[in-house]
Amino acid sequence: MNYDTKLGNLNSRRSLPQLLQKAHALDGGVPQSIQESYSILNESSVIKYVLGSMQPVNQRYTEICFEEGDRVASSLKQSLKQNGINSFHEFQGSVPLDIHIKGASDVDVLLIHSYLTWERPTASHKSYTPSSEGISMITRMHELRIQSERILKSYFPAVYVDVTGAKSIAMEGGSLQRKIDIVPSHWHDTLDYQHSNEIKDREVRIYNKDKRETFGNWPFKHIHQINQRDRIYSGNLKKVCRLLKNIKADASSSRVKFLKNLSSYDIASLAYHMDRHLSMPSYYDLGLLGRVNDFMIEICSNDCELGKQFLTPDGSRLILDNMERQAGAMALTLEINSVYKDLLQDIAPGLNESVGRKHLNTRPVYI
Repeated sequence: MNYDTKLGNLNSRRSLPQLLQKAHALDGGVPQSIQESYSILNESSVIKYVLGSMQPVNQRYTEICFEEGDRVASSLKQSLKQNGINSFHEFQGSVPLDIHIKGASDVDVLLIHSYLTWERPTASHKSYTPSSEGISMITRMHELRIQSERILKSYFPAVYVDVTGAKSIAMEGGSLQRKIDIVPSHWHDTLDYQHSNEIKDREVRIYNKDKRETFGNWPFKHIHQINQRDRIYSGNLKKVCRLLKNIKADASSSRVKFLKNLSSYDIASLAYHMDRHLSMPSYYDLGLLGRVNDFMIEICSNDCELGKQFLTPDGSRLILDNMERQAGAMALTLEINSVYKDLLQDIAPGLNESVGRKHLNTRPVYI
């Protein structure tokens, strides 16, 4: 795939699909077409592609993601309340982190039951009152899931509501401007949360309807850790996350089957461990690609010996915890290395890598 094609794919991802453009035709607040700053640079296609892959999606497009999630969740919560179930909602995933790469990104909405569980023994200053109704949390979660399926099908008849997923209800089409995933869950107050009272320490228990059980998740700790490190390095962590995700999206067909095993969560987690290698002035963004290339080669060498040691930012598991994810990381490394070599050849044609790298690291581009 040449870089004019890659650049075209990038632009298409970052735009609204034609169907949604028509839906917003009379909405003056929604840009129908955007002239991206990277696209008007007097630079080669490979440079535009690398820099464009690092940029956040148009702010208004991101706002619509939240608006659609709020609209669906609000209708659902109101109807659940009428049926005796109180609930809240929060957003998780790439959109609240602003590392999504599509103009019409999918939206993950946690639908959180008002009842909760907590870690025992509790902190000395905390007091929790067990329910006297004798209804288990699993029973409550099952009811939340079943009622949510029924309500969403009733309230959004033109929308395709897929209830086959064990962990979420997927919604698409009809009046929706974004694909929405509703994830039934409840809070579990860990001891860390009981002491800090900060959402990053609050565990989310997600309901699996096929197994009739819940499992722990820490989406807000993940968001907190990524945001904190991104601030330290002036936005470079999120640039790298978007870059890696775009390179994955444009990967050669021979590597797609391996890359499917590496999620957005995994990619952000790997980028998080670049840490000090993210330290680079914003106008030397091209140099970040070289840093990413070196990092990925290092963690994937010797059958991912180093990569196998890295934990996710929330500390919940090893990132490359199975052979499938390791193969995905290796495939992504090959894709990155290909783009890196093409960029070196573009900036310093005919020169060896050492000299080319110096050009790459000192080549300012202002967006």
